Amino acid sequence: MNIQNRQQFLGIVAGIAVAAWAMNEYAVKRLTALWTTRSERVVSLRKSVDTGQNLLARETGLRETWHRMRTNTLAADVSAADSQMLRAFDAWSRDSGVAIGGLRPQWKRSDNDLQTLEYRADVTGNLPSLSRFLYLAETDPLGIRIESVELTARDKNGDQIALALLVSGLQLRPSSSSR
Repeated sequence: MNIQNRQQFLGIVAGIAVAAWAMNEYAVKRLTALWTTRSERVVSLRKSVDTGQNLLARETGLRETWHRMRTNTLAADVSAADSQMLRAFDAWSRDSGVAIGGLRPQWKRSDNDLQTLEYRADVTGNLPSLSRFLYLAETDPLGIRIESVELTARDKNGDQIALALLVSGLQLRPSSSSR
């Protein structure tokens, strides 16, 4: 091969190398990034479809749970809701044998169709009766939630225990969009 042909050949090889580099830099990397993005989107969509299918499979149970929750909330009337909570505390204390030292209600309003009635309660008794009291409160069908519990011994032996309790009850305001 003579020098002229060799220079042309090397020029063509260099041009091909530059073209291959440019194609890799602009086309292949962008296509790879596009492929990766699309693969991640497919995975995300598959997860969404699986979640949707699981929700559809559990629809009946979820609707029953929501219906039970809506029917076990506090009454729509403020004084009736307060009376419900007082009757519940009275029943729990009577059935468990504890003494209620004080109840302090406070309404918490929300921007949605709900509000909560919080009760701070001071309860005294022995450990088994307090355990029974908490069990009755937790298993009550009324729409309440125990927010915080604080136990303090009132004597040296721990026979008398003070329970500071924060209970919130849910009140849903009637709306036309509820099912």
